[in-house]
Amino acid sequence: MIVGNEFPGDRNQTLKHIQHDLYCSLVGYLYHYARERYLKAAGSVGVDTDLARILRDKPSFDHRVLQGAHDQIAAFYRFAHDDGGQIPLGIGPQEYEDVLRQRWSGFLHEEARNLAEVDAISHAVLAAVAYQNTEKGYACERQLADLLRQRYGDLSRTQSSG
Repeated sequence: MIVGNEFPGDRNQTLKHIQHDLYCSLVGYLYHYARERYLKAAGSVGVDTDLARILRDKPSFDHRVLQGAHDQIAAFYRFAHDDGGQIPLGIGPQEYEDVLRQRWSGFLHEEARNLAEVDAISHAVLAAVAYQNTEKGYACERQLADLLRQRYGDLSRTQSSG
């Protein structure tokens, strides 16, 4: 994950660094949930596509293929859910970081499940991974970025209250 400002008021460095630190353990869920849904659907209707064959043999992938998507989701999370880095009264900095870790992880898991249910997004994720480091894969990464921009909006043009 690239740590940077994605929208006006995107200043919670603690949350950004937590998202960065959890990146490797969470980014795979974008692929995992989409892959699980696709292979289950293909199997239930008895269809064996080229994509299904590739996915069956690809339990893991180069995380960089979905880094941009992860970063868009992380920026949206900060925009929609960030408290501005204000530690609530009664808890210390470590407890605050633990709460942020738990909330971000929970959100990413749930959002990855939700994204896997959107056919166009799910297919873009899977094709980007299946055809990684090829022109077709790069085109799917761009398509995924466009689909996520449609879902979350262009945050760089959004005014935040933070």
